Amino acid sequence: MRRSLTSRAAQTLRVCVGIIAMLAVSVSAQRAPATGVRTLASVLQLHELLISPASDAVFNASTDPPADDKG
Repeated sequence: MRRSLTSRAAQTLRVCVGIIAMLAVSVSAQRAPATGVRTLASVLQLHELLISPASDAVFNASTDPPADDKG
């Protein structure tokens, strides 16, 4: 006698298969960059060159009061 899956078991099985399929697609999409791609700077270098000076300007703006009404 053959047993059929209950609707809940079938739904669970479909969800598991879907998750496995999505993981397989995402893993296959993570390939090494093309050979023509060249790294110009690391994250640390970008942070030191761009992010730190910009954040310093924002945070220091409140410590320097304007000299006159135009400021």
